[in-house]
Amino acid sequence: MDAQVKAAARALKLADARYQAGYSPYLEVLDSQRTLNDATLSLLRNRQARLSGDGGPVPRPGGGWRDAG
Repeated sequence: MDAQVKAAARALKLADARYQAGYSPYLEVLDSQRTLNDATLSLLRNRQARLSGDGGPVPRPGGGWRDAG
């Protein structure tokens, strides 16, 4: 799992614990959920771009470069 997603999941867990204990408003939990969703979407988009092969220029077998697209 990506480090950013792990950190966001941990922040959500802590925000929920603080809310359950009465130390913070539910808005903090909602904000943490949004952050986790954004991090997860970013991770998925990066994986999709990597798997689609749109990595830019690619070396040719005979030398030189060509566009991947």
